[in-house]
Amino acid sequence: MDQTKENRRLAAAYRRDERRNEWYRCVRAIRAEPWPYVLLAATALVGLGMFLKALAG
Repeated sequence: MDQTKENRRLAAAYRRDERRNEWYRCVRAIRAEPWPYVLLAATALVGLGMFLKALAG
């Protein structure tokens, strides 16, 4: 019984660590090579500006 509880606790901790590592992998990838994301954000802002300008008339 105690072994089952311990295994469940360890499995939950492992899943938490996996999710955390997945997030850190994404952050490290963006820090290592940020330019594609910068260009994507700039393109989105320009597109949003054009859209709002068209709405304004």
